[in-house]
Amino acid sequence: MVDVNLAQAIVNGLMLGGIYMALAVGLNVIFGVVKIVNFAQGEFLMLSMYSVYWLYALIYLDPILSIVLNIPISIFVGWVTFKYLVKDVVEKGDYVHIALTLGVSFMFIGLAQIFWKPIYRGIPTEYATWAISLGGVNIGVTQLLILLYGLFSAIILSIFFRWTDTGRAMRAVSQDVMASMLMGVNITKMYTLAWIIGILVTSLAGNFLATFYYIHPNVGQDIFLYAWFVVVFGGLGSHIGAVIGSIILGIVQSVATMYISADLSLVIVFLVFILLLLFRPEGLLGREVRK
Repeated sequence: MVDVNLAQAIVNGLMLGGIYMALAVGLNVIFGVVKIVNFAQGEFLMLSMYSVYWLYALIYLDPILSIVLNIPISIFVGWVTFKYLVKDVVEKGDYVHIALTLGVSFMFIGLAQIFWKPIYRGIPTEYATWAISLGGVNIGVTQLLILLYGLFSAIILSIFFRWTDTGRAMRAVSQDVMASMLMGVNITKMYTLAWIIGILVTSLAGNFLATFYYIHPNVGQDIFLYAWFVVVFGGLGSHIGAVIGSIILGIVQSVATMYISADLSLVIVFLVFILLLLFRPEGLLGREVRK
């Protein structure tokens, strides 16, 4: 007979993995095409969650329904940040990328603390407490929604990159910039589009996350580290790898929390991460790169 506690821990891990997945998919798009590790990715999630919160606080717009308004807001934010902050440093190298995105991260956190104070806020939605019970195992409806959103995003992006002309052009840019340029591909346009898609995918996750997660200036940092683990774990640039990595990481963390301790769960996650890097440094579905 299946242990109910173990089954609950696995389900909790799947739901936790859904949170990491939503952020990791956006990270993967940006790194896969633009070749920038965006250390400010979590802060775009944070800004989105504040946007959702204020839409609810000011005009009582439900977090899920506010997706309609959050889409153009996220696209605009993505476009502005790429055009005025990222565009001129794309070819400058990894150290500049790290310095820039860390600076943007600290800037957004600082601005959030100035304007909205380091106060934990929440959105009291009726469905936040809804759950599906199966054989004694409870599945939170809002957590399930973000898991489904992460899976949906990964699948749609995989189809986009494989079956559309724009997606194939972006893949070509990710593989060989010079050859793509000679074939007439607008490199800057592809970089801009990839950045906007990555920010949009992450930002829309904020609509679902805001229904059950506290909103505060450091909320993005709480999740970013795990999302980055997922990206490396699954293989840089692999959307399916991000899905698998999210599920594995979430389950390992949840089971370790239930059967060992919450304090040691992060240590165990690090241990699994280090073991993977030792035996398969390119990640589960990543491809080895030789220079």
